[in-house]
Amino acid sequence: MEQLRPRPNKEVDVATLRVERKRNPQGVEPPPPARWKVIAGALLFTALTVGVSGWVVVAGSDLWRALLTKPPSITYNYEFTILLGCAIGMIGMTIFILQGVATPNGSPTNGLIKVLKVSIWGFIVLFFGTPIAICLMDVHLKAAGYEPCEEASYSGFRSLAVVYVQPQPGLCEQLAARRKQRSASP
Repeated sequence: MEQLRPRPNKEVDVATLRVERKRNPQGVEPPPPARWKVIAGALLFTALTVGVSGWVVVAGSDLWRALLTKPPSITYNYEFTILLGCAIGMIGMTIFILQGVATPNGSPTNGLIKVLKVSIWGFIVLFFGTPIAICLMDVHLKAAGYEPCEEASYSGFRSLAVVYVQPQPGLCEQLAARRKQRSASP
């Protein structure tokens, strides 16, 4: 008895070939990027991560020092909380990228996958937690006796900072005049 074989569907095969030709017209897989390009990309991303993390540390320590010493005015930059989330996400991705460069096969270990997941979740929490943190900081500073000084606060293309002052006569106007003087000078 003859065995029945399914007939190949030539239309599907032709369509598959067309898609593959569009993706790769020569029919040859492109070579992987040169090792130095991979290392240079990893080092560039690492440098960006170090820069963002350094800015977060400096801004966070300034804000912490101001909250502890209670000076007459405190400037709260909203970028601090935004970049804190970016720094947490970038640290995890940098560890993941550097591990991929360091291992010959580039496959991540379970521990590094956990680090990446934690850092991405930290980024997501801080991304959505930033408005909450801003409101909490506002409540905390108002409870400590500070008032927002709208004349000295500023917002620009990528920056937003609120200046809080203790209720002293003329302090808000003095800070506003100093800010206008700084912005007027080149």
